[in-house]
Amino acid sequence: MTESTRRSFLWTSGLGLLAAGCAPKVADFAQKPGRRVVVIGGGWGGATAAKYVRLADPSVEVVLLEPNKEFVSCPFSNLVLSGVRTIAVGTGDPDKLSLPFVTVEADLRAGDLLLSTGMGGVFPPGYPVAEVTKVEHAATATFAKVEAKPAAHLDRAREVLLVWFRPPVPPPQPAAAAPVVPAGPATNSPASTGAAARPATAGGGE
Repeated sequence: MTESTRRSFLWTSGLGLLAAGCAPKVADFAQKPGRRVVVIGGGWGGATAAKYVRLADPSVEVVLLEPNKEFVSCPFSNLVLSGVRTIAVGTGDPDKLSLPFVTVEADLRAGDLLLSTGMGGVFPPGYPVAEVTKVEHAATATFAKVEAKPAAHLDRAREVLLVWFRPPVPPPQPAAAAPVVPAGPATNSPASTGAAARPATAGGGE
């Protein structure tokens, strides 16, 4: 968050409080006992700083200011970018994998065995993935060039398992029952009573 954005956020927040009738009183600006720490930005850095400041001294009042309602991030991507973890990427050669984002300070040598971490929950931890075959360090580069050979023989596989993820489909809702129409009052018509109509006869009496 840039300085101009922080100022705009604080200015907008102040106007919103005034419009809602929550203008601060003189007592709100009075000196309060204890210390206060204001953290601008609620990302990983801001949230972590606010948490550990409060844990280090519970008497400190910690205020975290963040204009966004939601914060979405992948925490394990930071482990890859920092060199703590790496990702094996295919190169098109069944005997060669590339390992990007391995820092030059990483203690990685040819012959090291790469194991799965089990973080994704698909493979168990400690599963052999590949063996490091090359590690090159450039003088001005941040990341090293690392290649590895897969532990599995990808060019000899006879069976391949393809898995597709399908989102769960909610069960169908039961059909609504037909409305019941109340019956009308009974009548004495032949159709309703079931009595047959007698035909009229022509002529006089007996």
